[in-house]
Amino acid sequence: MVKDGKISNYHILLFLAIPYLIPAGLTSLPFFSLIAKIKYISIAFALLVVIKKRVVEVNTLFMQVVVFCTALISITILKGTDILSAVKLSVDMLFPVLWASILLAMNGRRFIRFLTRYYTTIAALNFVLIVLFPQGIVKTTSVNAVNLLGDDNKMFFTLICGLGISLYYNQKYGNKRKAASAAYIFVYFSSLIKIWAATGIVSMTIVLLIWYFDCHTEMAKRIFTLRNIVIAVGLFFYFAVFSNVFQQGVFADFMVNVLHKNVTFSARTTLWAQAIPKILASPLFGYGYGVDTIYAFSFTGAQGVLGGFSCHDGYLRLLLEGGFFLLVLYALMYIRLYRSIRVTWVMNQESHILVFCLAGFLIACIFEAEYMSFLQMVVLEIIYKNGKENAYVCENQQYDTKGIYQVNE
Repeated sequence: MVKDGKISNYHILLFLAIPYLIPAGLTSLPFFSLIAKIKYISIAFALLVVIKKRVVEVNTLFMQVVVFCTALISITILKGTDILSAVKLSVDMLFPVLWASILLAMNGRRFIRFLTRYYTTIAALNFVLIVLFPQGIVKTTSVNAVNLLGDDNKMFFTLICGLGISLYYNQKYGNKRKAASAAYIFVYFSSLIKIWAATGIVSMTIVLLIWYFDCHTEMAKRIFTLRNIVIAVGLFFYFAVFSNVFQQGVFADFMVNVLHKNVTFSARTTLWAQAIPKILASPLFGYGYGVDTIYAFSFTGAQGVLGGFSCHDGYLRLLLEGGFFLLVLYALMYIRLYRSIRVTWVMNQESHILVFCLAGFLIACIFEAEYMSFLQMVVLEIIYKNGKENAYVCENQQYDTKGIYQVNE
């Protein structure tokens, strides 16, 4: 825990994260790209702070991430694929958990306030730039515009986590002001509406609906737990990728008439169909991390056969990189998180929005070849820490197996 944490140390730790805090769209520019590349030095300094100052205890969530990263690197070494890239990805997962853990221990409220102000400002600026530069702030050969927060589809991963942190701050420290919550929702939703990012719009709408019911009904608190959310996402993934349930009937009508998308999820089903046989050929440990593994798919468009595409599904990507072994380890991170907050779920009302936004992130991973982001890992640590801070209540109060408070008679 905190051990004489000085304000200078606090600012130094914020400074270390600058390479990670640079909006994704700016990394397309040479200067910002150079800054982003030095981010791998940051974790070394963060570890030095932990070792020298002992400002934080290495927690079970961090260790679970270490296990995942160790497995990814080991499989990549055994398969002879891109070891350096696997190491870099592992650092990208480990640093934000460690960084957030230290800063939360130093001054949690101040840290959450910083994240809220920073990402709300960036989200608002992102919307303004989309209005001013609808073709993107950087010229590329990609069909997707590159905006401040990245391309049209991937910006959602930052927006949903930023929204969760901002609403959490308002719930925990801002007296639950409805006007502030509405303002945050508008700021983070506006960019998705402007570019009509169907995946992001649907995912964020689901998150906000769940949050609304959770705030107004007691039954929702029993239903919308992290365990049930992960199970629901798993079922959604199965039916979307391995069946045609969402390509017919009312779902097809919704996609075509409301979202104005085709029933193939913009040709994603074609890419998924190519990935599945490759996964089945090496189901246990996959093929290791590498460009050839990730960008090995193609589809036929108006210009003929177009190659070099990802599988456009984060969970299929996990299966390609590390098989079912790596997918299970990924799921275990959320299981570990669920165990840490299960008992205090009802009393931790303010943290529910973080879990729901995490659900939105996991849903979007079904349609994009992503399964982690800097801000997502920060959110995981915030949820974990918030649950631990309230665990002392369990010493004098009883909860049932679903984390529902039972009054002692």
